[in-house]
Amino acid sequence: MSRWGILALLLSLITICQGGDGGTPSHGFHGFRDLPCPNAEDILPCTCNADENSRMDMDCSHVESEEQLERVFSATFPFSTFRNFTIFNNTFLTLLRNQSLGTASFTGVYFTNSVLEMVEPYALSNSFATAQVINMQKNLLVSFPFETLPSFTSLLELDLSDNRLIVPPLESETLLMLDLSNNEITNVSATAFSAVPQLSEIDLSGNQIPQIQTGTFAGHHNLYHVSLESNILKYIPEGAIQLTSSKPGTLILKSNDIRNIAINGITDIAKGKIDVSYNNITEMVEDVYRPLLMDDATLDITNNPLTCGCEIAWLIRNNNLLQLVTEGAACFNGQLLVDLNPGIYDNMGCECSHEWRNWVEDSGRSAASSRGGVHFKDKDIFLLIPQSPSHHPSSTLTQPSPHHRHAPRHAHRTRLWTQKATDAREPSHLRASHGVKYPGVEVDEQHPVEAGSALRHQLQQKGVADQPRDVAAAREGGL
Repeated sequence: MSRWGILALLLSLITICQGGDGGTPSHGFHGFRDLPCPNAEDILPCTCNADENSRMDMDCSHVESEEQLERVFSATFPFSTFRNFTIFNNTFLTLLRNQSLGTASFTGVYFTNSVLEMVEPYALSNSFATAQVINMQKNLLVSFPFETLPSFTSLLELDLSDNRLIVPPLESETLLMLDLSNNEITNVSATAFSAVPQLSEIDLSGNQIPQIQTGTFAGHHNLYHVSLESNILKYIPEGAIQLTSSKPGTLILKSNDIRNIAINGITDIAKGKIDVSYNNITEMVEDVYRPLLMDDATLDITNNPLTCGCEIAWLIRNNNLLQLVTEGAACFNGQLLVDLNPGIYDNMGCECSHEWRNWVEDSGRSAASSRGGVHFKDKDIFLLIPQSPSHHPSSTLTQPSPHHRHAPRHAHRTRLWTQKATDAREPSHLRASHGVKYPGVEVDEQHPVEAGSALRHQLQQKGVADQPRDVAAAREGGL
């Protein structure tokens, strides 16, 4: 063949590949051009889009029946692994049937703001291994296959908020975020989430939950956010809420009918936020709230009918702790806590704190909260144990206030034992004292009032009281 013949042949091949004379491409080539998505005509009214990395998203918001959805997913799919499946603002689909999505699998399932009432157990079975997010918020759901959650081996987020669900105890080895807000939940058992060990965030706000049990929100090492806002809670029992994550915790108990919180009802919210606003709390019990504030948690207790009697004196006398209470917190008569005069509580004969568990290190910083555990990792940590009248150490630990007006009465009533952490298991090493013993710091055991000033001075000399918390501790006299 001549050189010109070869050239003509090449030109004809190029023309064929470009679609002949410029008309509509052939059907076969059209299918190739749509890859990795299926042919657009085959999946109407759904649409498929792929990004530059060939990750496909399927949107079926305009489907008008369950049958139509099944027809779409019975089409030929060159690839069945999708990133997201979306149905939004759909007013037709009330049921997501078993196998209605064919062989397709998804990483994210978003069926929201629609009229969905029921999800059958195997509607998402092809996504058991791939789904990381299931979001079905703002539907009319009365039935969801919670029993299949263990099969979703990659699931991280489950959002079923704003539905009509009642929720059984859940099980998932992978779930991190759970949103069940604004449903019809009236009961949460102590084991409701015990089989969801990785849980870090849970929202149960806007339900009709009257009570929570001891241990309901405890034992989850990643848990840092719990919202029970706008329920009908009246009481928080001991051991109910424990946020042990390394992240600063957030606990929202706003807008309930809470009147009392048990000692240790809320623990381990170091440097976090606690919101108990808009409840019926009348007393800020020291053993409840002081441990939380000592852990640098901020407290919103606004819009509660606080009586502001002697039970709140411990807070009003300690400006450092008071600063952690949200601005606007007030007594039942509207007087702001920050405007209360500490002298009133002295004049009214309110006693100083004398039953307070307090572990301290040589910096003067608290090493453990009230009625909590302590890890003796630092050789300079001291354990304080008050001696009972029979000269046996009692189970309650004490924070003395030696330079306060009423301290002498308490000083002779509660003698303190001190011991180095290294001697923690050796009762024979206990030494009697009226104050905290520091290395190189002497305390006059016979004159507790003067001892408070002397201790403060010696700590300042050692540079201990330069830290903000240490200043507060020295001011209180109860390090």
